[in-house]
Amino acid sequence: MPLLDAENNPITTVPKAVIARAALLAGVSKGVLPGPRITPKFREYVVHYFTFLESTSSKSPLTMARERGSLNHWVKFLGDIRLNQITRPQVNEFVMLRSGEVSNRSVNLDMIAMRNLLVFAKEEGWLHNGLPTDGLKALKHTCATRSLMSEDALERLCAAATAKNADGTPKHVSGLLLADFMKLLE
Repeated sequence: MPLLDAENNPITTVPKAVIARAALLAGVSKGVLPGPRITPKFREYVVHYFTFLESTSSKSPLTMARERGSLNHWVKFLGDIRLNQITRPQVNEFVMLRSGEVSNRSVNLDMIAMRNLLVFAKEEGWLHNGLPTDGLKALKHTCATRSLMSEDALERLCAAATAKNADGTPKHVSGLLLADFMKLLE
């Protein structure tokens, strides 16, 4: 069983090891056993992460749904690898694979979700060194510009909405309401 200091770092000197061993034995005599120090598998840790988020309501349901979708792609890619075995080359490979499938914005959101999970794991003491996502830059992404409806298109929409049948009755029950609303928004 490794001897760890208060920050969960390995003990490096003999005097500190003696103190840590005494504290460990004192805890054992009180019935407090240290937990296992085998880093959890990524797939299992994702479940733990979302259990924590849901129980604390620390994120909105929409944010959790987006992160869950992103982390599901990571689970498919990494599988049962242990948290401390995730490397920067694996992260880079994931980015390359995903950028061939989806927009750069989606890949960036996947990276944010992964970074959030790894920071959470570090705060819980599972990761002790730098994260594999440290220093990773977001991919360039430009949002598509959407034009407003042209005057001509608006007039055609209003004309179609207010069209009448041969007997003079309106073709669409709420057509006049739609036409008035669209002109109001204009």
